[in-house]
Amino acid sequence: NLIQNGSIRSASNWSGTFTIVSSEVERSHVGIIAGTPTAQKRITQTIPVNADLNTTFMLSGWAKANSVDVVPDDEETETNAKSNRKFGMMATLTYSDGTTEEQYVSFNPDITEWQYAALAIVPEKEGENLTITSITVAAVYDYNANTMYFDDLYTTVTTKAKRINLLDTRANGYF
Repeated sequence: NLIQNGSIRSASNWSGTFTIVSSEVERSHVGIIAGTPTAQKRITQTIPVNADLNTTFMLSGWAKANSVDVVPDDEETETNAKSNRKFGMMATLTYSDGTTEEQYVSFNPDITEWQYAALAIVPEKEGENLTITSITVAAVYDYNANTMYFDDLYTTVTTKAKRINLLDTRANGYF
């Protein structure tokens, strides 16, 4: 695991406002982000890497929340709090030319029990002599209400993966 303290035993290595409890029956220690409908609420950790563009990473973790309804990523809406509302995890790749690229995976806002999500982080940028200098991972609970619980956040290096459009895959009878 490239993430330091991904099991949330303490606040070390993390930036952002959250609390840690050890009384959850299902898990020994969990982080808690208190939602605020008018603000971004995230905890982040930046991982230095020196990776070429053919490197793929995997971000995964567990969370639960009594989330307010979230607009799906593929649904266009007018700019408002609901369209900015998030309950998920984000990876921000920083490239050697100073540019960044965000990739996001959502937890299901309709499920209030522990759930698992994973994201294949496939760099989309191309360029000669360009590298990935760092990845900033985040537990994200933007413009939301109630409380997000999170635990066991992992980032690993994996083999080059292809981005698959799940809707196209379902339409073609693979699921």
